[in-house]
Amino acid sequence: MRHIAAFFLLLPVLAGAQWTQVPISSGANFESFDFIGNTGLMNGGGVWKTTDGGATWTQKLTGFTRDVDMASLNTAYCAGVSSQAMWVSTNGGEDWTELTPPNSNSLWGVSSPVDGTAWFVGTGSVVWRTDLFGADITVQNPPNMGADAHDVCFVSDQVGYVLIETSYIWKTIDGGENWTTSYDGSGSLLQSIYFPTPAVGFAVGSGGRIVRTTDAGANWTELNTGTTEYWQYVHFFDAQNGMVAAYSGKVYRTVNGGDTWFQEPQFTTTRMNSVYMFSPTSAIVAGEAGEIWRNTNMVVGIAEVPAAPLLGVHPVPSSGVVILEVPNDVRAMSGTVQVIDLHGREVLSAPVGSGRNWTFDIGSLVPGCYAGRVVLADGRVYRVRLQRD
Repeated sequence: MRHIAAFFLLLPVLAGAQWTQVPISSGANFESFDFIGNTGLMNGGGVWKTTDGGATWTQKLTGFTRDVDMASLNTAYCAGVSSQAMWVSTNGGEDWTELTPPNSNSLWGVSSPVDGTAWFVGTGSVVWRTDLFGADITVQNPPNMGADAHDVCFVSDQVGYVLIETSYIWKTIDGGENWTTSYDGSGSLLQSIYFPTPAVGFAVGSGGRIVRTTDAGANWTELNTGTTEYWQYVHFFDAQNGMVAAYSGKVYRTVNGGDTWFQEPQFTTTRMNSVYMFSPTSAIVAGEAGEIWRNTNMVVGIAEVPAAPLLGVHPVPSSGVVILEVPNDVRAMSGTVQVIDLHGREVLSAPVGSGRNWTFDIGSLVPGCYAGRVVLADGRVYRVRLQRD
């Protein structure tokens, strides 16, 4: 045990601040964010604007809106329901002009990679392209979409992806003139898509499903998330650091490009619809009933939480299954154990519970000492200390 104690004296403790709720005079259902620096737009019950990184918000447009995207600090687009389906702003979201699409279908997503051009998608398998700041609107539907288009992400004025609810992703490399199937899935639905780089992209949906591409959509891999929750929205700061907002109010995060996921300490049970990462340690989420939450000092990796109770573990050391000794009042619950190495990298994430003793296998770890935490379903956190022999 002396070896383990010495290890934890040397381990840098990366304690993070708590999630705090942002006050706002609205009970709207907030749907999405977009930011350039500290200036951002949020939609839901209209469009809201912030210039201080989401600490305060001012409403700029009223109505039922679903998605917003900023091409620049001046130009932004908003998607909404059938009677107010398309909006454009050319003065940083201060004022908005309604556009007239070819028909009145409701819209779900918008993406604007450059000033003056945007793509809208929505109900009835429609994809519209707008040019000249909305003066020109053309239909660019991919063939045989077969269901509602729930999201769109263009990484340039030529290359973009349309997410179809029933597990399809279409890709264009010529600005929407032609489309090819990038992903043909099955099973759970897909809801949100985001590309932090032109090559790396993620799409999430029901059943805790997330798929990833690292070659610009040529191939997609389904990742193991360890949950079956409905994942509503995905955003990545870069190719490694990303977050997902879930219907349950939970927020999940990865620090290794989606290989493993861990749950942030739960701060609400209200459904969260959107998330945006400013940096690997700063993010904002929003959802139903006017709830907005920020954290500007999240932990990097899964570091030990000094204030959390320490759970007993045996045997120590171990080369296989270890047992957690859990308090009586949490034995009927479930949770997730997350283990990090000396460099702060998450190396293991596994579900645990329920019963007198919870078990998980550390046989896949390389020999050494590790820190970790157990996050319970109700948000409580416990520390663990491990040694792989």
